[in-house]
Amino acid sequence: MVKLLLRFSIHLDNYDLKISPNGPLFHRYLPDGRNDELVLETGDPHFVLKVWFERRGFVSNGMIEFDYSKKDIDPEVIPKQGILDGGPLSGLAEIDNLSESELTLVREKKIGEPEFIKLGKKIVQTIEPPVNNLFNILRIKYGQYWISNFPVFDSRHTSVGGYCNSLQMQWSLDDGINWDDFIPDQPTLHFTSTIGGNFDYYLSKNDWDEIKIMAKKEYDPSVAATSLSQAYHYMDQDHLKHAIIEGVTSLELAMEEFFQSKLSGNDSLLEKLGEFRQLHMPTKTTMICTAIGIPIKDIEESLEIIKIRNDIAHNGIGPATDVKRKLFTVLNIVSILIFNKKYRFPAANHGNAIKSVEQWDEKKHKV
Repeated sequence: MVKLLLRFSIHLDNYDLKISPNGPLFHRYLPDGRNDELVLETGDPHFVLKVWFERRGFVSNGMIEFDYSKKDIDPEVIPKQGILDGGPLSGLAEIDNLSESELTLVREKKIGEPEFIKLGKKIVQTIEPPVNNLFNILRIKYGQYWISNFPVFDSRHTSVGGYCNSLQMQWSLDDGINWDDFIPDQPTLHFTSTIGGNFDYYLSKNDWDEIKIMAKKEYDPSVAATSLSQAYHYMDQDHLKHAIIEGVTSLELAMEEFFQSKLSGNDSLLEKLGEFRQLHMPTKTTMICTAIGIPIKDIEESLEIIKIRNDIAHNGIGPATDVKRKLFTVLNIVSILIFNKKYRFPAANHGNAIKSVEQWDEKKHKV
């Protein structure tokens, strides 16, 4: 059976932000192209989807700088550098069950043929869900909020040819020896996909190994986790009013999810929480945080943020500029309730550093 190969590239620059990385940000690690590829679950054994990040950039003044057009990276610098930009996502789809008539459509470039358009739609609609699942993992679990959703194909906005064109999609029927543009119909709109502190906040090799496993399954973040990610997005971009409102909302959601997870399956005990749910937010926060061992100082700071949120919502009073640190405290409490660990705060507008491997390891052991 002839296998159809489709390669593509997804640019992850987020043009909605004033400053945006070119992709996910890693710490002392960069995935090594196909050697560190992820195999995403498509639900179809005849449609294999693989994605990876190329090592793009060059070394300048001892540090790696990202550059789309260059692949001149010294691997010895990688474990010494605090933050490294992953850049665009590369992908390869392998389809081994196409009919001879479908292969002919591709081979003879029957642009505009209804069956070719149908095939193109099926392909892009198979690629989109697992890629978006990966982006959700990066954005929500690992705090990299600048990674936006991968655009869903919508024929109202573009033709399938235009969509494939935006991904620089190409096909091969000879095991990748020769490639040609995959354009099921004429592009009606060419658009660019906008997929979209502490160095340990960024993606490490261990994280990437964990993502390899997670990406094989559907990632279904809770409402509280999604709210937490959005709150940090606002905070890192200095939209403090929105960050505080979203942060307190995520705290309230996280407390409810905390009880739901602990008492899952015991409806009678969950029902007894009715009176607790009616308590004021400061009271509930104090009780839960005390029970799970949150330091008193952190509880007090969380109550201050709740009061500030109420002042914003009910009195229109804007927050002071010095509340950011206390808001960090709230988001960490939310993360402990949801993930049982403190949240990562990777900044889109970041600094960088070069150290010896020994210095990085020494710092890690001190933390």
